[in-house]
Amino acid sequence: MTAQTVGLATIDAGRSAFLTASYCVAVPFVTWIVCARRPALMQVAAAIVCLAGVGFVSLKTGGAASGSAFALGRGDWLTLLCALLCAINIVLLGVFTKRFHPIAMTFMEFLVAGILYLVMSCLSFSGPSVA
Repeated sequence: MTAQTVGLATIDAGRSAFLTASYCVAVPFVTWIVCARRPALMQVAAAIVCLAGVGFVSLKTGGAASGSAFALGRGDWLTLLCALLCAINIVLLGVFTKRFHPIAMTFMEFLVAGILYLVMSCLSFSGPSVA
């Protein structure tokens, strides 16, 4: 989610939401990589439609310096990274909840994320100033 938050500083919220929702299309392909389960033809067709949609929403005309007709910005790439990481998270949760209790997995996920964010916030931000 940090990638999405940083990316959101440079793109519109609507475009960010659309790009983040592309994780739905990425899940079958991540499942293919992790579990060796090939996606169905309908899922491949949905991925093509999603890529076209991402292109229509996110691609903007590049400048002369970019050397290409269209370009994705830094915020777009960070948001797509967030979508890919969400897809990986969903697939790995599906794999691990077969071995471990789903509530315990959810608790541990929130606990680890909370600790990591607390540590990073202590390292990144100065405390309140007393004036």
